[in-house]
Amino acid sequence: MKQDTTAYLNLKQIEQLVWRKLQETFGLVMKHLLEEMDQQIAEERDKKQYRLLNKRSLQVVSLFGEMKLERNYYLDRKSNRYFIFSTVICHLSRRVT
Repeated sequence: MKQDTTAYLNLKQIEQLVWRKLQETFGLVMKHLLEEMDQQIAEERDKKQYRLLNKRSLQVVSLFGEMKLERNYYLDRKSNRYFIFSTVICHLSRRVT
């Protein structure tokens, strides 16, 4: 006689499932936060010095996985250099810590 059995996930499988979902969720939160920061920087920058050129796609690998971002790209009129503002800010904040 065949027994009716239900297959349940073990604790390790549940932990792995929860971990993957957390990474996915936190990745989306981080992407949203970075895009909001980028928008705030665009609005509050010194518009005489920093010219907003366009948006560029950027692939970022974080603890939460790989994500594709659309970032504002600027021209510094004084130094004639091109850059992504938040990249400079992140670089400076790492040096301070």
